[in-house]
Formats: sequence, structure tokens, C-alpha cells
Amino acid sequence: MQYRFGLPCEVWCWPEDGRTQDTQAVIADALHDAARIPGDVVARYRVGLETRERIINATRGLLSRMGLDALTLKAITDEAGVGAGSFYNLFASKDEVIFEVIREAIAAVDPDPSGAGDESLDQLVAAFVTFVVDDPTIARIYLRMAVGRGLVDPTIAERVVRAHERRLGRFADAWRRDDPGLSAAQARTRAEMMLAGLTGLALNALLDGRFDLPVHATQLLCQMRRDRPLATVANSVSSRSESPRLSGNRASRSTSA
Repeated sequence: MQYRFGLPCEVWCWPEDGRTQDTQAVIADALHDAARIPGDVVARYRVGLETRERIINATRGLLSRMGLDALTLKAITDEAGVGAGSFYNLFASKDEVIFEVIREAIAAVDPDPSGAGDESLDQLVAAFVTFVVDDPTIARIYLRMAVGRGLVDPTIAERVVRAHERRLGRFADAWRRDDPGLSAAQARTRAEMMLAGLTGLALNALLDGRFDLPVHATQLLCQMRRDRPLATVANSVSSRSESPRLSGNRASRSTSA
């Protein structure tokens, strides 16, 4: 078992699929037997958590201001006010902290952060859309890391594939809750098709600001769910009644604009 700051590294290895973990709960779990852990180790652990958050916040801000290409490890450490040694105690590479920023952005819109496994298709599609619409900078970086870097870096490719498999599993499970008559194989096929469609729509939205991602995502869901002609689906979503969360997101953006 690997250790960082004297505690198991599982404490520092956060999930890549967007599931959240409450920091205080992690601390409580890690220190449940605190009587047997030296006080200096506990102190280093807490300092490590604070340093980790500073590095993540610094990376997030720099990505927004500088973009992915201009981001350097030195810029991150300078912004966070930490040394390179402290950085490498917590993150194996610059890519790792970038993926952590992405993970937190995905976690912020997760409809099932506790992992109860009861999210609906509508909620999963809404979360996908909200991530792209509300945080387009991070969405673009995710696509660039997943596709551009993943095609040439086996480590990143493996990470992206793992995250995709978890996401695919959640969509497949939601399909079976939505339509209990589906077999596991049928649900997985639908989930694959839906994620491929949503990714294509997201790419279009990131390239063309006029593209209405919530409406098109709702159309995709309705068409796959009901197997109706697209023209009929288009009429049904014109009132935005099929997916309140998607329409509410677009309405709030229009109001704020």
C-alpha cells in the first residue's frame, strides 16, 4: 500500500467519474482510529488537504485565464504558493491535477453524488448538458485531453476509457430503470448510442454558440425513448415540457443574459 503524508493513498485517490466525496467524511474515515495515529501525521495530513485544494483552485483559475496550452507546472505552483516537491507529493503530474479540475466540474452537476444508483435518464442527460453549457472552458479542455491526448498517450487513454465505462454503466442502468423490458445488452447498446450522440451534440455546441444543446439533447432522448419521428419530437419539445431540468437551465441562462 502506498502512503502520502503517512496515510493510505486511497484517501488522495478520488474517483474519475464525477462522483463526489465529502472532504470531512474522508477525513473522518481516514482518522477513525486517530488515537493510534501520531499527532504530527494528522497535522501533516490536514496541511496536505489544504495544499491540495490550493493547487486545484490555482489550476482551475489558470485554465480559465491562460488555457490549456499555456499552462505550466511552474505557473501552477507559483499561483498556489507551493514548491514543486509539495505538488508531487499530491499529484503525479500536471495532467493529474487537470483531470481533478475536470472531475470536480462534473461532480458539481452529478444528479446522484452519493452513488445511490437511482438517477433517471432525464437527470443524467441534464447533467451532461449543464456541464457543457455552464462550464464550456472545462468541457473543451476535457475533450482535448480525452481525444487529442488520449490518442497518443496510453496512460490518458486508459484513464478516459475507465471513466467512460463507469459513465456507460450509469446510463445503461438508467435505461433499464426507464424501460424494465430491456435486457442488459440492449440497455448497454442504447447507452452507447446516447453517449455518442450527446458527445457529438456537445462538440457542435462548443464550436457553434448558436447551437441549442438543451433542445437537441432533449430531442435525442425523446427520439430514443419513444422511437418517434424527429419532426414529432421537435413539436413535443417546443414547449420544453419533456425535460424541466434542461429547459430550466436554458431559461435561467436567457434570464441572466
